[in-house]
Amino acid sequence: MSRFHEKHSAVSHITNDAYDVVQSGMQGVTEIGTGKIARIPGIDMCAKTGTAENKKVVDGKVIKLRTHSLFACFAPRQNPRIALVVVVENGGYGKDAAAPSPRCWLKNT
Repeated sequence: MSRFHEKHSAVSHITNDAYDVVQSGMQGVTEIGTGKIARIPGIDMCAKTGTAENKKVVDGKVIKLRTHSLFACFAPRQNPRIALVVVVENGGYGKDAAAPSPRCWLKNT
């Protein structure tokens, strides 16, 4: 298990400016975009919602099923301390099932 406690450097030739652009867009997802329902006030979060097609082959025919809902985020934007990925099978669009409101989390505590 020690290999999971060792910090590894990313192997990449992507510039810091390019990362800043991506992080800015991801922060916008929680401030004005499809992931704003998951926003926690006072915390600069970066996120991405997504929807994945779901198909099954039955008797040689492809059947489209309800899509999977995806949500990935990290926080805070500067020096992240937490990362989270949620996948809800057959959940529909990413923002609908995988990115719940923090109020939902607080109700269960």
